[in-house]
Amino acid sequence: MRDDLYEPDAYGRELLSSLMRAQAGVSLAVLLPAISLLILYPLLTVLLPRLATFSVLGLPLTLIILGGGIYPPLVLLGYLYVRRAERLEQRFVELLKEQ
Repeated sequence: MRDDLYEPDAYGRELLSSLMRAQAGVSLAVLLPAISLLILYPLLTVLLPRLATFSVLGLPLTLIILGGGIYPPLVLLGYLYVRRAERLEQRFVELLKEQ
């Protein structure tokens, strides 16, 4: 049934297009929060310039936000993306085996 993907018929095209749509959905579900997170801090520093010079326990707030506030959520989003993509591929392979 794997050969159906490479056949120029409607079934193979539909299988591939549904997989690509699902992959695009997963990508957007992760990309939009990541972009929002990356835009949030520069936007806050433009709106509140004092935020850029503020320090907590002797460390600049910028360092704390960039080191502890942005990278861990981005790593988490990357992890979630990989898990979702693997589950999507696994379901797709199961669908092919059923046919």
